[in-house]
Amino acid sequence: LGPADERRLAERRALLRAAAEARTREREALAQRCAALDRQLPPPEDIDATLAAYERLAGASDPASLRWRGRLDRIRALRERLATALAPGTALPATAADDADALAALVGAEQAQVAAVRQRVRQVAAQRALVGSLLARRGAPEADPGVVAGLVQTLGGDDPEVRELVQRLDGWRTVQQVAVGMDGLWVIDPERLAQCEQAVGTSAVALAGADHPQVRAWTRRLADLRGPPAPAWAAGRGHDRHGPWLDLQVEGAQQRLRWLPPGTFTMGSPADEPGRDGDEAQVRVRLTRGCWIADSECSQGLWQAVMGSLPGRAGGPQLPVAGVAQAEALAFCARLGARLPGCRARLPSEAEWEAAARAGDPGPWTGLAADQLASAIIHGGSAPVVVASGPVNALGLHHLLGNVREWCSDGWGALPTGALVEDPATPAGDALVVRGGSWGDPLGACRVANRGRVPGPARSPYLGFRLVVEGE
Repeated sequence: LGPADERRLAERRALLRAAAEARTREREALAQRCAALDRQLPPPEDIDATLAAYERLAGASDPASLRWRGRLDRIRALRERLATALAPGTALPATAADDADALAALVGAEQAQVAAVRQRVRQVAAQRALVGSLLARRGAPEADPGVVAGLVQTLGGDDPEVRELVQRLDGWRTVQQVAVGMDGLWVIDPERLAQCEQAVGTSAVALAGADHPQVRAWTRRLADLRGPPAPAWAAGRGHDRHGPWLDLQVEGAQQRLRWLPPGTFTMGSPADEPGRDGDEAQVRVRLTRGCWIADSECSQGLWQAVMGSLPGRAGGPQLPVAGVAQAEALAFCARLGARLPGCRARLPSEAEWEAAARAGDPGPWTGLAADQLASAIIHGGSAPVVVASGPVNALGLHHLLGNVREWCSDGWGALPTGALVEDPATPAGDALVVRGGSWGDPLGACRVANRGRVPGPARSPYLGFRLVVEGE
């Protein structure tokens, strides 16, 4: 080569060396920046571009490139998985604790995401223990709504234990909505009865156990409302919208009986009730035993079938028997028991009569609407009407108000006093209690709370009776 060629070649070689040295210096600088991946620190924000530039200079097969790329990919994968672990309302992945440890080893334990995940792991452990204790608790499922919301937030709504707890709490609330009103019921129709039996007999027992005090109370009340089974003397037994019923039959004469369950009610009338008398002071009364009460006054037909003759002039088998003294009504009940062994018939106590008349209604007219009073209550007329006709109250009873007054078993006296009186009864004396008013009385005398005072031997065309039969 000539001197000029050699000079040009030397210049070119110098340029190539300079370029190579520049690349080396750039590679070394990039390597220094990429070396951050070897330290237990979060990667720099521009690490992707830095590493890509280094790979272009060093090649993808360069050992350092492979190490750093693998480390960066591992950090990125762990961060993505841990981001899912921190998402609100989702279950914590089973690998979250291990992933947090692995990320801590790569970027340091102080990194925010690592700290947040470890905090959530601790929270989940605490909430897991809490939900386990709530599920293991005996008795009715209970939990504050805020606690449940926290469990859903931390463990996720799809967590099996959280879902079980929520289902149990929802189930118990449903049971309470169905069963809690049973204490105030006097009448239960078949549909409501089936709902309560399902709620109490199945759901409540499964959720809280048969020995839970509330479940026991509901079970007892359900049995009260259901009534006893049909006795041997009954000609029929059923359950309709007015509750359980029985039929008794003597010589072709039939009487339907309605179940009056045990329960608590307010006897008497409020001070502002129109027509109120001074002997109607209100008192809370609890009847501890149920009984079967006739759905109508005793008819002449039933009286004749039991006693063999009528106490007065016949008016028709479906008219109410009247003109009987209390002793004669009691004799009828005794004779009926002899005709139907096991049928323990008697007169109602004054409290039983009023409880049956009200059947849960606090007003003066057994739940009748104002526009029904004139036609439904047989009063101020010239004669009674046939029994078991016209509207009925909630318990399915006819003519509690009007038609004929009805003997009670109580002697006359003031209503009992006290916060709560159980099964009040006043011994019979010279004067006895009658209830309901009659076909000859003014409407005001037919109010539910109105009390009549009559001598025991009295007989009157306005006075009959309604029998009750002891529950088995």
